[in-house]
Amino acid sequence: MSISCVILAGCQGKIRSRYETVSTKYKNGVTDFEHGWSNYNNGYENDGEIVDKLLECRPNERQLLHTDNEYYNFMHFGMNTMTDKEWGDGTETVDMFNPENVDTDQWCKVFKDSGSKGVIFTVKHHDGFALWDTKTTDFNVMNSGYKRDIMRMVAESCKKYDLKFGVYLSPWDIHEPTYGKAGGINDIGSYNYVFYNQVKEVLGIVKNVEVELFEFLFDGARADDAEVDEGFEYAWSDIYKLINEEFPKCVIGNCGDDVRWVGNEAGYVRDSEWSVVLTSIPEDKQQSSEDDAKRLGLHYESTDRGSRDIINSADKISKDWQVKYYPAESDVRIRSKWFWHKNDKVKTANQLADLYFTNIGMNSHFLLNVAPNNEGVIESKDIKSLMGMKEIVDKTMAKQLMPLNVFTSGYNGDGIVLVDNSNAPSAVLSDGNYGTTAYTSYKLLDNGYMMDFVFDGNQSIGRVDIREDLTYSQRIEAFEVWTVVGGKWKLVADNTIVGNRKIFIFKKAVKTNQVRFVFKQSRSNPYIRAISFYEK
Repeated sequence: MSISCVILAGCQGKIRSRYETVSTKYKNGVTDFEHGWSNYNNGYENDGEIVDKLLECRPNERQLLHTDNEYYNFMHFGMNTMTDKEWGDGTETVDMFNPENVDTDQWCKVFKDSGSKGVIFTVKHHDGFALWDTKTTDFNVMNSGYKRDIMRMVAESCKKYDLKFGVYLSPWDIHEPTYGKAGGINDIGSYNYVFYNQVKEVLGIVKNVEVELFEFLFDGARADDAEVDEGFEYAWSDIYKLINEEFPKCVIGNCGDDVRWVGNEAGYVRDSEWSVVLTSIPEDKQQSSEDDAKRLGLHYESTDRGSRDIINSADKISKDWQVKYYPAESDVRIRSKWFWHKNDKVKTANQLADLYFTNIGMNSHFLLNVAPNNEGVIESKDIKSLMGMKEIVDKTMAKQLMPLNVFTSGYNGDGIVLVDNSNAPSAVLSDGNYGTTAYTSYKLLDNGYMMDFVFDGNQSIGRVDIREDLTYSQRIEAFEVWTVVGGKWKLVADNTIVGNRKIFIFKKAVKTNQVRFVFKQSRSNPYIRAISFYEK
């Protein structure tokens, strides 16, 4: 079983604070503007065979388009909602499912109002109860007291509220008699025959509704005592091929090759959440188990999956190391459980905002689960927290600050010199989605590693965003943000990676008329998609 297909950990953990704290240490009055990626690069090579190999690792089209989704919702609703369970046990019967008021319009309006880009709906959980009109099993919603295709209803509501639609379909199926029976997708009596046709049916409904399918999510959850034939494996290659052919812009998450699970359910991303990750160390160091994965630093819980240090270590073991473009997705719950339970505690708006900023703002997709209750609606306390989160996020972007001038500079041995004062660096002041004409970026010139933004007088800055142009791979490995305060330069923020987006939130406003980004380390020239400033 692949590392991305492990049983999801139940970790909740402490939610990381959204506020910026500086990690780089300088003595008072000291700056290091003489060293950047182009002339020092923290001692690492900024070109050569290793760098070239890393830069060849770039997102495919569907990964690139998915990058701009950022925040979207997971929905767990089904048999477990009625039985007050998280996992079914095989004793459930169709008559147990009979909600009074399944209001999918309410669900989707709530999500749209919260700033979400889409919904991933759990169409079948491990209990095997199918929430669509299916010919693959009698254990489905059409044979229940409700008798309506809820998956289709959600897809139609997504279309109505301009949300993208996604699907979670559990590979493990407690109810299905053929589960674990070996065979291919054409072998009647095998589980792959059933599972493949379930995927095919689901895709057919999406196509019929004409809603955009943005993600198909699978996981590897399965009880240790589940009975399977020797050699039983899911027909992933056939399933992925089907999805890619029917919906070429749809990413396949978790067990797929497009988006990976971040490694916990607490919404806690790594300090350096690389999208270009090491995948194998061949020969005698080949990963063959989770123990090997931990030993080699490749495990899903590893604190580092793509830094230069781990890449260089792999290169010393074998020149045949490989990387893949595999961005993270953080699945986290608004309550402590996936399915609705009456007395389950709801996270506060502040907690959700912290999760929002520290996931999207640290190069991970933010997949927030919200579960409707046993009547079929999202409860008011969940809605209150979601709208509170949206209010907090919106407040940090209420007023964008536009600099008068943008230029780049570097050090030539005698001092800091101007490198580019043309209109080109100003491309980073606008931002548009990939695949649109509004999308622009700027490549730092060979001898430039600093970008300066000059404002009309002192501004009160509360939030700063920076984004890389990932069409050229993920390159930036270390950078700092400096401001002029009281006539002197002050370090106010720093980080290793940027990736899709790094968000800096300042607890106390930074008052300045000039901001300087110093790119200390990179895999060749950084490509900056956007840098934006917001008033506090």
